[in-house]
Amino acid sequence: MTIVSKAYAAQAVSGKGKQYKYDAIECMVNHQLQHNYNMPVNLVANFEQPGTMISVNEANFVINDSIKSPMGGNLAAFKKKSAVVNTESGDIFNWQELKTIFLENDSLTTSY
Repeated sequence: MTIVSKAYAAQAVSGKGKQYKYDAIECMVNHQLQHNYNMPVNLVANFEQPGTMISVNEANFVINDSIKSPMGGNLAAFKKKSAVVNTESGDIFNWQELKTIFLENDSLTTSY
């Protein structure tokens, strides 16, 4: 897959080392949930530093209509929670909360 914008990219690595690259964070979440994957490595782009990847475990995920991610999920990741406040906020989630939101909301899981 071609990455359109480095600010929204995501990557997962399987236990066997296979890499999956995604144009948007919502694509990675949907792919893993739809196929019941539990990848040992999940990385997302730090929205403040496009091209810099961070672990999903240290990311703060924001869903906000002002964020225009490539697949329409209005989703971005930030390393620093203080940076989120400067983006007109929105709803802030950790990785586990984000996956729960996607499971509960069919409209988000249809973008993959």
